[in-house]
Amino acid sequence: MGRIVARGGLALCIALLLLTAAPVIPSAQGQTAPAVTLRLLAESTWTGPTRPLVLAFSATNESTTAIGTLSVVLSIWAPTRSRSAYELSLKEDVTAVLLSQPFPQSGSLLPGQTRTFTLRQHLDLLHATDNALYPIKAQLLSADVPVATLRTPMIFLIETPQVPLNLTWTWVLSDPIQLEPDGSFGPGPIELDIAPGGRLDLMTRALEGLRTDAVDVVVSSVLVEELRRMTTGYRIVDASGAARTVAPRTGGAADAERILGALGRIAARPQTELVATPLGDPSEPALIRAGLSADIPTLAGEGSSVIAAALHAQPVEHLVRPMASALNGPSLVRLVRSGVDTVLLDANFMPSPPGLRETASPIVQLASGSTELTGLLPDPGVAVVATTYQADPALDAHATLGELAATWLELPGTAGRGAAILFPEQPQLPSAFFGPFAALVGGSPWLAPVPATGLAALVGTPERETVPNRLGASFPSDYLARLKDARASWGHFADTAVGATALVETLRQRLLLAESSTFMTVPASGDRYVSSVLDAVHAAYGAIRISTTQVTLTSRSGVLPLTLTNATGYAVKVVLRFVADRRLVFEQGDSYPVLLSGSSRTLTFRVRAETTGRFPITVDLETPSNASTPDTIAQTVMVVRSTAYNKVALVVTIGAALFLAAWWGRRFLPRKSH
Repeated sequence: MGRIVARGGLALCIALLLLTAAPVIPSAQGQTAPAVTLRLLAESTWTGPTRPLVLAFSATNESTTAIGTLSVVLSIWAPTRSRSAYELSLKEDVTAVLLSQPFPQSGSLLPGQTRTFTLRQHLDLLHATDNALYPIKAQLLSADVPVATLRTPMIFLIETPQVPLNLTWTWVLSDPIQLEPDGSFGPGPIELDIAPGGRLDLMTRALEGLRTDAVDVVVSSVLVEELRRMTTGYRIVDASGAARTVAPRTGGAADAERILGALGRIAARPQTELVATPLGDPSEPALIRAGLSADIPTLAGEGSSVIAAALHAQPVEHLVRPMASALNGPSLVRLVRSGVDTVLLDANFMPSPPGLRETASPIVQLASGSTELTGLLPDPGVAVVATTYQADPALDAHATLGELAATWLELPGTAGRGAAILFPEQPQLPSAFFGPFAALVGGSPWLAPVPATGLAALVGTPERETVPNRLGASFPSDYLARLKDARASWGHFADTAVGATALVETLRQRLLLAESSTFMTVPASGDRYVSSVLDAVHAAYGAIRISTTQVTLTSRSGVLPLTLTNATGYAVKVVLRFVADRRLVFEQGDSYPVLLSGSSRTLTFRVRAETTGRFPITVDLETPSNASTPDTIAQTVMVVRSTAYNKVALVVTIGAALFLAAWWGRRFLPRKSH
């Protein structure tokens, strides 16, 4: 290594001379500069007086011209003292250069070639006396002409921090519903996400790499249920309509088994705070607006049960992550009533206050009227930085860590300060970001990861703010109408199919999944759940029939025979109802509850005809009903003929006939002559 140019006016001039002494590059019209891309490969998590900076990066020549006479210049600049200055330093020079060191390189960079450069720089000549955040810049030069630049932060610790920054970081592991009602899988990202190198694979690997750090992990009940189904083998249809079958322990089935195992190990760590989503990952504000709020406790309980059964760990009950941060006044009130006291929200959930937010607390007391709960708000600045450098995941991780360092270094000796980070449901960061970032946080002594439930006690009393009145997404009205019709039909079927407990439960689960937030934007997929319930109910009703024959009554009263057949394979409870002319009376009423426990049952009913004639009877087989209108299972029409005479009417008729005959016969009687 050559002689280091140290702090001072003369040194500064020499350092600048190294970068500017080359001839002026002609304009773009006259010459096209070689296109070289630099990507960060590795960097020291933190440095110190006895911890040198180690920096490795790759350079890719994307031009058609070879680049020779290579060298690298590493520059370390004066510390940034604010978050805004730090963020600007990732784009341009904002402070004075302190050290500048050239590293001559052999060989050249051929077209399409990628080379790795590793630099090691001792920092004793910085003469630093305090913890600080230094901008550093690595430039690749060809014949002393810069062809590419890489900027990254360097965290320098003069001693072990006595008052670290409390950090709550939340990882949301989620995927949209791909599971179909028939148990197959539709098009979607889950196979790619759980494959080696996929988003969920890299997230779980990063979490497994944490050994002692506290972390909050939100696991989607939809994801876990789909993984569980996949482990036993599955059938999947891709976007083109082509179907394929995956056997157990192969392909996606093996990946699902691996991810489930990893999630179980992560959940078993005592430092993990496990949070379950409600069944189907619904939006509670949307359910409340749809008139389905009564389902929310059921969805929450069943979601926790799915997670607990699959991961063998019990989720916390009083901490929730509203799906996609969907929270408003009515849903806040309902959460509090159900025992929830803390919610995990997105960075942009609350409107940004005027001025800088560097020292804003990550804790806010959200209120709706007199009802309050604690909200954890991720730092918006950290979220912005994390999404800015996605083309270079390693640089992205270091830049995000630098933003946290800038937050800590604003008031490094102040107790009771904290920050929060949340990786939400929708992918916003490159998959390769998570592993490096998790390792950086785990290796940073100036950060103290704490669980979400413990952060509020560490950072003091939060401010009280009214929860924003956001409407958010809703179910399409026509989809909601079909869903409610299916729910009503299922309710009647549940009362009827008393011997089909498993089928009734399966259909109930489908209706609950039909309330998923996924179907607010993709209602066609939800319609398949709704239709599957209606189809199953109609198929069951179609297996129940009424058999009748024509009946002739030779006397005023008689017996009506009727046979009910049940081909469902399970017991059903129905109501038989007769609708007849008022001249035909059912002696024990016109409706009868019937239990069909076998394949058929013949019943008889006593009727009375008030007169002779032909009487059509509508026979309805209905679902049991207490208050609501029942569903009709089957219907037929039978005919009853009555040939019996009414005795009273017959006597009257005969008497009248005899009277008329006698009256008419008087004319033939002899009369006295006058």
